[in-house]
Amino acid sequence: MEIKGSVKAVMEVKSGVKKDGGQWSSQTVILHIEDGKYPKDVAIDVSGDNCGKLNIGDEVTAQCDVSSREYNG
Repeated sequence: MEIKGSVKAVMEVKSGVKKDGGQWSSQTVILHIEDGKYPKDVAIDVSGDNCGKLNIGDEVTAQCDVSSREYNG
């Protein structure tokens, strides 16, 4: 799935150490998407080397996978 929009907000970078001792980093970015009559704001997470590269107002295209599982409650 491909999402195109402008960066509305950029959250702080979160980082830590994995079990194997390697470093990880993640950052949440809010994209504003003009989708016909009803614009939307979508939160996406970027990771690794992509953290810290986006600024408010940047136009971006994000590729993502969307999946879900049936609730068994």
